[in-house]
Amino acid sequence: MGAAIPQSRGRSKPARRGVSKSGVVVVVLLITSLAAAALWRLRDTLAARQVENLLTHRAEVGLFTHDVTERGEVESSSNVEVRCEVQSQNFDGVTIIEIVPEGTIVNKG
Repeated sequence: MGAAIPQSRGRSKPARRGVSKSGVVVVVLLITSLAAAALWRLRDTLAARQVENLLTHRAEVGLFTHDVTERGEVESSSNVEVRCEVQSQNFDGVTIIEIVPEGTIVNKG
């Protein structure tokens, strides 16, 4: 009959071939850091080019020309509601003394 094959009690580890896990991690970190450095340098180069291509104009005081090219409604982003809080002695209400143009800066009192 055939020869018996001896069985080992503990598991033996297969022989490792190639690069270890720590070697792979080092290579991946190296590639990642090189890519990050290259992107950082590219970002600085592109930012410098954008600054060179800026159109500039000195601000000046003058008439504001506004042209509306679209139909629709325009609303203020922050509204202030002004209400008359004067209480009347009679039932006729309060007499309006003066109406000021819209946008006039007024002071309390």
